[in-house]
Order: sequence, then structure tokens, then C-alpha cells
Amino acid sequence: MRRLFIVNPNAGKGRALHVWDQLSQVLLEKNVQFDCHLTTRSGEATEFARSNGSDYEQVIVIGGDGTVHETVNGIVGYKTAFGVVPAGTGNDFARLFNWSRHPVQEAERILRNQTVLVDLVRMQDRVFINVAGMGFDATVANDTNQSRVLKRLGALGYVVSVMKNLPQFKATHATIDVDGKRYEFEEVLLIAVGNAISYGGGMKITPQANCRDGELDICVVSGISKLELIRVFPQIFTGRHVSHSKVRMIRGRRIRVETNEPFLIHADGEITGTTPESFEVIPESIRLIV
Repeated sequence: MRRLFIVNPNAGKGRALHVWDQLSQVLLEKNVQFDCHLTTRSGEATEFARSNGSDYEQVIVIGGDGTVHETVNGIVGYKTAFGVVPAGTGNDFARLFNWSRHPVQEAERILRNQTVLVDLVRMQDRVFINVAGMGFDATVANDTNQSRVLKRLGALGYVVSVMKNLPQFKATHATIDVDGKRYEFEEVLLIAVGNAISYGGGMKITPQANCRDGELDICVVSGISKLELIRVFPQIFTGRHVSHSKVRMIRGRRIRVETNEPFLIHADGEITGTTPESFEVIPESIRLIV
């Protein structure tokens, strides 16, 4: 079996490279053949996976959610099995499966090559595997990504950025079409589309989402004061925020979001553009090594 490892040496404050050093040693001791590519810049994982991924039975990422996002966009449509060894700051997609960080256990999981089919989500010019967010959370994600200090703090850095950006953030009107049904919301702060549960290092924004059920969960926060948002914010770590009167949860397969004022968008933590944007679930579109 041909295996390709795509390693982001900068992920997790350099921890990904340490993980790879340990994992590769275990594989060599087991006489396992593999190829490895270390990325050097943003977008490289997509380009390399797209050009080379179809030559391998397995493509495995060692890095965080950003590297997962890039690599998925490179191999979408291929029959290649996709693996993740969590070594980033947030590792939100990996949290779904409680994968070990021990190199021996991770090597054994990869070699077993047990896979399940999971859904992806198609946007206008890319796919994502975890969660996309629009509005305030994308502003926070962008601020966190651009700050070395905040990025190193993980979930705490996200919380710090929330407090920093909330005072000047402006809510707006949003129209959301879900499977042909139209919803109107005033004073919207954020909209999240979840194929999975969490982002930002464990914030369970769409706690009932399931990347194997062929549907997407939409979380809309609107008409809430900023003071009340600060009070409710800690509940996002347990998913209890969904019971708040200013939080609306919707499920569907095809979604179109339009806002009066452009909202910044992130997908799997990577900034992708601004609204309007469309989302469509692609059921069972990638084989994930579990």
C-alpha cells in the first residue's frame, strides 16, 4: 500500500514536526514504506495533494484543522483514504473521534486502514469537512489567525479575541434559504454551518451535527445584546447555548446565506471570503481512516 504523509511543520507551535519524527520512526521500525511532504506555505497542501494524492491508497495529514482543510480540498473526488494525526492547536475535527496522540497507537490505526464514509460540504469554490462560520466568529477566527500570540493560546486565544472584537462588531440583517424554505433574521451576529460539532478549540457551536448523516446543522445568533452574548458565551463549550431564546438551530442539505452587510466567512478556521455564500452537503464523499 502506498502512503503519503503531508506534514505541516509549523502546526501546533512546531509540535507536528515532533509528532512526525516519532511516528516515522515507529513506521520505519515496522518496515512500512511511505512518502512524506513537508509544507512550507499556505495552500501548498492543497496543491500537492491534488497533484499527487491519486497515486496513493492513503493520504494522511499531520497538522491541525487548517492542514486538514487544505488537504481535503486537494483529494476531494479521489478514491484515496484520508487520515488525520492531530497535531495542531485546536484539532476540532479530530475531537469527534478521540484519536490518540501516541505515535505507536496512531501508527497502528493508520496501518489497520479501517475507514468510514463521511460527508463534505461544498461551497462556491471549495469544500470543507468540519464547520464554517460567518460574521462575528469569522472575524474572531481571522484575528486569531493573524496574531501569533493569540494563535499560540489555542481556545484561550479565541476567547481573548472575542472580548477584543465584540465592542465594535456590527450586526446585520440576514436571509437564509434552507432547502427552499426562506428565513429572515434581524441583527444577526453570527451564522455557523456545521458538518461536525466544534471549532475554536472545543466550542460546540453545532453540538448535534453529524458528519455521517447527510445533513447540515445551522446555528444563527441574532437579536442578542453584546452584554448578554458575553454572559451566554461560556455555554458554547458544552453546547448549552442552543437552548437560548436568541439562538436558532435549523437543519438542511442546501443552504444559501445573504446578508445586508458582507459577513466575513471561515471554513475549518480558514478565511474564504464574504457573504453571500452557498453550502451543500456531499454525502459519503470521502473515506476517513478511523
